[in-house]
Amino acid sequence: MILSSPTSSSTPRRRHSSGLPQLRASRNRCGLTLIELVMVVLIIGILTAVSAPRISASLDTRSVDAATSLLQAELKGAQQLAITRSSTVTIDFTQANHQWQVSFLRDGRKEIARSVTLSGSPWDCQLSSLLTGNTQEATKTASLTVNGAGVWGTTLRIGIASGRAESRVIVDASSGTIAVEQVSR
Repeated sequence: MILSSPTSSSTPRRRHSSGLPQLRASRNRCGLTLIELVMVVLIIGILTAVSAPRISASLDTRSVDAATSLLQAELKGAQQLAITRSSTVTIDFTQANHQWQVSFLRDGRKEIARSVTLSGSPWDCQLSSLLTGNTQEATKTASLTVNGAGVWGTTLRIGIASGRAESRVIVDASSGTIAVEQVSR
């Protein structure tokens, strides 16, 4: 058995004049400096400022698309209701409160089948325009009727907007179609 003495180590020892400077140097590099932290926050701020308008425009477009799809479904539903009941169904649009109501007569009394307000959640949109007839006369309120055969009584263009996004739903009485067009703002 070979005994080794504590002074004759097989690995050489490093000797420092003081262990303190090495300890302080390693302690200073454990985190971020204030300048590095400020730079990271500044970069995040710049990226947010650049992307915020795009995100906002995208949300506006999605809101308008959802409200436009809802209106198309409501118009087709009103047409189907008129055919099923063999009676006239009326859709009343009010631009001031960004609302429409689908109604029909039952036993001589007006019955509201559905009421939608666009200005609240989840759409956050507005009725931006109501253009009636072939002359596209602007109005603040409009009534659109569909008879028991599913024929529209008049032509109506309904504008839906949110922010910079806008679309128009067109009910064409002469052809009986419901179409959508995108509007540039």
